[in-house]
Amino acid sequence: MPDRCTVGIQGENVAAAALQRAGYALLARRWRPHTGNLRGEIDIIARREGRITFVEVRSRLLDDLTPALESISARKRSQLRALAESYLAAEAVADVEVCFLVMAVNPRTGHVEWVEDALDNADRW
Repeated sequence: MPDRCTVGIQGENVAAAALQRAGYALLARRWRPHTGNLRGEIDIIARREGRITFVEVRSRLLDDLTPALESISARKRSQLRALAESYLAAEAVADVEVCFLVMAVNPRTGHVEWVEDALDNADRW
């Protein structure tokens, strides 16, 4: 059985390919802030039609991807918002529409479920 890190990287690869097929340009993968006390990473940062999308990828080897979506706690959502603000400041990006996307991925099957505007719609999962 593959380890958790391997499954996560495979899931991110599947998610990145799905984003590119949907017309997104990838700006960064596994982005981490370079300064400050903020910890964590953003799995994928992408752009499409002038909108920057911050993507959290949840990889699962089971067909039921719901637990992957439910695994994002309020604390994690808060951390993702803070990381996104840090990215925008570090890259001097202003006046751009921002979106948070959660992608639940089964790397074995390639099945992907998207939850757009995920941080604003946490009650959907």
